[in-house]
Order: sequence, then C-alpha cells, then structure tokens
Amino acid sequence: MITNVTDETPDPEEMVRAYMAGIVDSSGSFTASVHKSNSTLVGFYFETKFRLTRSGNRVAVAEAFYDWAMAEDLNPNRKTKSAGQVEVSISRDGDLLKMITMLRPFLRISLEDAAILADEIIPRKKDRQHLNPDGLLECISLAEQMPSVDMSKRKYDYETVATALSEDDTSE
Repeated sequence: MITNVTDETPDPEEMVRAYMAGIVDSSGSFTASVHKSNSTLVGFYFETKFRLTRSGNRVAVAEAFYDWAMAEDLNPNRKTKSAGQVEVSISRDGDLLKMITMLRPFLRISLEDAAILADEIIPRKKDRQHLNPDGLLECISLAEQMPSVDMSKRKYDYETVATALSEDDTSE
C-alpha cells in the first residue's frame, strides 16, 4: 500500500545511490585488517577496504556496482576469480570515504561499519596515527567494534599486535 504520494519526481542520482547502497548492504562488506609488514616502522600494516564478490547470474550486480564506482571516480579494482567470480573492491581511504559519504543516507545493514570507518578509522589513518604503536592499536580496537569484522578469525587482533609491539619494545 502506498502511504506517501507526492508530486515530486525522485532525484535520479539519489535513486541510483539508494540502489547501490542496497547492493552494498546485501552483497558487500567493509573490512579492516592488520598484516605483518617489514616496510612500516611498527612492523604492521593496517588496511581498510570495501569488497563485493558475485558469481554466476549475479555477476551483473558486481558489474553494475563497478560501472557506478568508475563513473563516480572511486577507483574500483575489478578481478575475475576462479569459477567466473567477479570481485570489485575499493581500498583507497579517500575513495572509501567518498563512497560512504554518498551511500550513508541509504545504508541499513552496513551503516555501523561504514560509520566507524568514516568517522573514526579513516580520519586516524589520514592523520597517519596508524603508523605509531598507540595509533595502530586504537585503529585495531575500533575495527573490532565493527559488527561485520570477526577478529576471532584474524591472525593479528588487538591482543596479538599489542603483545608483539610490547615484545619489540623490550627487545630494543
């Protein structure tokens, strides 16, 4: 039943963003992860990313998202994986923040993950706080608050990284 009828024509850009937010909510995921790295002073690399993987007759969803992300200058990466799977990802913080800003009014399932990334983690990364031990641990702590991030399956969680960092401090 239609409950709110107006004479206004919906904004086509908003309709597209709402559709893309639906794709993000139903098929995508925001992630934040930590990897061991010899190229950083703290010995770990902190990464944020959005990823969408589809296969079979749902590849069209990934392709539609990729086309939209390209048109919006979000610098998406597209990979064809085994068995015809297509993965689209956005990993640059500025592009990720731009995407979240555009889709945030329409996100439902991914809203809390997107908010933690946009409001907490990405600003800290922009200020390069993740490159020092305390800032890295703060970013990991925030990532562990993201509902979709299951740190129990991760090799490097807050406790593991904190232990490794304290061992590095004592060995110097």
